[in-house]
Amino acid sequence: MEQNLEYKNGEAVNDGEANESYERSAFGAITEVVKFDTEDFKVAVYGDVANMTFQSDFHLKFGDDLVVVNEQTTLLFVRTNNGWKIVHEHHSPWTP
Repeated sequence: MEQNLEYKNGEAVNDGEANESYERSAFGAITEVVKFDTEDFKVAVYGDVANMTFQSDFHLKFGDDLVVVNEQTTLLFVRTNNGWKIVHEHHSPWTP
């Protein structure tokens, strides 16, 4: 059984359905991508597992509101029969 679990501001863990709903509503509300840059982008592949790290400098518009996302991000991938799938992600604040 595939699970996609996520913490939200110290609250109880979301299940996969709640997480998907949240992600679709958040990303679906973006009205313009002003800037989508990364720094120190690295990928390490270990057979059927890969680790991607980068620092984000994303500038996204939600209507008239500009949101700047500066984070250190780690994504963990696993190779499946249907291609690479993200199985874990982590975001920490970053000051460019």
